[in-house]
Amino acid sequence: MPRILAGILVSMLLFVAVAMADDTELKEFISQECHFRILMPGTPQATSRGVPTSSGTFILYSFVVAPENDATYMVGSTDYGAANLNPPQAVLEGARDGAVANVAGTLLTDTVISLNGVPGRAFTARNQDGFYFDAHVYYVNHHLYQVLIVTSKNNSAKYRDAFMNSFTIR
Repeated sequence: MPRILAGILVSMLLFVAVAMADDTELKEFISQECHFRILMPGTPQATSRGVPTSSGTFILYSFVVAPENDATYMVGSTDYGAANLNPPQAVLEGARDGAVANVAGTLLTDTVISLNGVPGRAFTARNQDGFYFDAHVYYVNHHLYQVLIVTSKNNSAKYRDAFMNSFTIR
């Protein structure tokens, strides 16, 4: 289940047209519905869609900004509800594996992390076209959060550190 959702999230990032940022200043974005805040380089395009799984249909929310001549910045959120009984690290590993498999990528780095006690994983993958995918995923109270940057072959993202380090769960 986490692999399916992670794959869909990365697919949306790669194949869905995203809004260009109004400007390149970092702005605080708060999602009341998904209970997080983050600094993003512009106003994100928000989408949501139902994802059918064997455990029911889950709503996948994504918030994407793609500033001109820079990386694509995205936050995804899915609430599995009580249907998911897997331990947090299993969910996080599934999200990582699903994301890497979906982009036909190679896992370059993988580290266990936490965010104020919330279990997480940080990983980087590169696909056959040379795009890099840097992600932090967190799982708390049946809720999966994905913070993702997609960069071109030069793996440059002007706001990488500010974006990745500003994510907080509310």
